[in-house]
Amino acid sequence: MPSLTIAAVLLLMSFSSAAQAPAADLDQSYQDPETRKLVALVEDAAEAVRSRGEAAFDDLCFPGSRWRQGEYYIFVLDRNGYMVAHPDPELQGKNQIELKDVNGRPIIRGLLQAATAAPDKRSGWYHYQWPVPGGLLPRWKSSYVRLVSAPSGREYVVGSGLYNDRMERGFVTDMVANAVEVIERLGPGAFPLLRDPTGPFLVKDTYVFVVDLDGIELVNPAFPNLEGRNLLDVKDTQGKYLVREMLEVVRSADSGWVDYMWPKPGDHASTLKSTWVRRALREGRPVLVGAGVYLAHAPRETVTAARASASEVTRLVRAGVAVLEREGERAYPRFREKDSRWFHNDTYLFVWNMHGVRIFNAAIPEGEGLDVSELKDVLGRPLGRMILEVAASPSGEGWIHYMYPEPGGLFPTWKSTFLKRVTYPSGEQFVVG
Repeated sequence: MPSLTIAAVLLLMSFSSAAQAPAADLDQSYQDPETRKLVALVEDAAEAVRSRGEAAFDDLCFPGSRWRQGEYYIFVLDRNGYMVAHPDPELQGKNQIELKDVNGRPIIRGLLQAATAAPDKRSGWYHYQWPVPGGLLPRWKSSYVRLVSAPSGREYVVGSGLYNDRMERGFVTDMVANAVEVIERLGPGAFPLLRDPTGPFLVKDTYVFVVDLDGIELVNPAFPNLEGRNLLDVKDTQGKYLVREMLEVVRSADSGWVDYMWPKPGDHASTLKSTWVRRALREGRPVLVGAGVYLAHAPRETVTAARASASEVTRLVRAGVAVLEREGERAYPRFREKDSRWFHNDTYLFVWNMHGVRIFNAAIPEGEGLDVSELKDVLGRPLGRMILEVAASPSGEGWIHYMYPEPGGLFPTWKSTFLKRVTYPSGEQFVVG
């Protein structure tokens, strides 16, 4: 009879949670029904712990129960990082506070902070990489957690996760809320945390960015080349002044959604993005904090410009070297001619000397004469040293790969460059790419 009573109580809790008003919010926040199912499961498990306390732990770990279905399972942590309920006996009953994922992201600390970092926020999401039960390779996992007080007076964090590479609106609003709390508490000290690749603000294809009310980008971990730039006049591919619209939202309503076309990190073609923006106070001054989600099946800009193949680029550089060996710098005007063999679409020639000074660049003539030996790409790769190392190698030629904006563009994308050492008629050596 007691087991029937428990089952009836749990069933009633399931029906009551589904019938409450937050179900409508779930439909708006989470596009995937599996995400809504997970949130409802965690809320029901949290209610079981709130009402029955520690006596509910065994039920939450019972094989074949509603709490353990396929990849879904409930776990419970105490505030100190002890795993008090988990289907894996290797984890249960042990302090797991130092557990990290394959990239060094702190799993348990992140789960606890998602539900306890802000005094008025008792639930949230945390994203990390973890193998599927019984699997070897880690995948992105998004875990929803809820802080709950048991009848004993002890507090626990109840959660569950799903394996999903994409984001949801609810994940993004939660991430921005956490970022606002950190910015308002730490001020300038928050920015390194927003850029930390092992932190909670840079996951999957989503990242938190910060813009001041004059339109200056203060933080953008996915496109760091935009930091310090005024973006008020930046338009998306459909002509929308996206930053102006974001600022209007936070001025008029403190928070809201803005849709526009924007590239995913590492891409150069724009995809429809829905971004949640909120107003925050940074040392008493308002700033805009945002993060976006690329929705499932979102339209993507079609790139029609022809791309040169690797063999075409190699032939172009070798041909350029042959000309430079005969003519030296007298060939530069010919190399600058647009829509010519030497400069078409996004393919062009550049020349450095062997010390890293940019001698010639068909696409960026204003940068000629600069020492770029310490130039780095947006990922911190030592682009300048990479070029000089190829030039000084025994073969004097080779490929390098890095992230760099297209000529006149804002967004870094993967670029592959073929390089070859050349000797001018004067006897001086250079590197052509």
